Amino acid sequence: MIDAMLFDASPVATFVCDGTTLAILAANDRASADFAHSRSELLALTLLDLTPPEDRSSLAEAFASLGDTQALTLRERRKQARDGSVLHVDLSISLPVMFNERRARVVIVHPAPRRFLRAVPTDPNVNNAATTLLEAEGLRDDVLLIAGGPRVTNLLATELGYDAGFGRNTLPSDVAAFIAQRLAERVPA
Repeated sequence: MIDAMLFDASPVATFVCDGTTLAILAANDRASADFAHSRSELLALTLLDLTPPEDRSSLAEAFASLGDTQALTLRERRKQARDGSVLHVDLSISLPVMFNERRARVVIVHPAPRRFLRAVPTDPNVNNAATTLLEAEGLRDDVLLIAGGPRVTNLLATELGYDAGFGRNTLPSDVAAFIAQRLAERVPA
């Protein structure tokens, strides 16, 4: 009973799929909302039906390659909602479980984090694409942009339009503290 409540209340899309056919055996409310299908509609589909056609074979191969003692996280995959929109996601695939007397796997669909990979420009007149796009859309004040890497300095990052830069000898707690402080400043009292 508790397990079903946790499954349904999960804030991320979660499926239980047949380990061989990838038929969807269960789906939570978040999955229904994210993929724009009712639960009963999802139960008539496979995980491959929610995948763009050009990505289906690689997903099927990934599932087929899993052994009984293996779980897997697939990074930066694409899933397709009913309206045709493509969602960029990471898939966490569990070890095999028994579900209604069927060998199954739990699949958690996480929104993929946005990854911006770019070379540091040597020309100071080069605009930063992320800040330019955010400013053009009127969203710059709503987003906290942070750059990091071994050659990044706070000075370089702020010159490029980021809120901060974290380089060598920076601890995750330093980054977390910066984010918490900036978000606290933005929340109205």
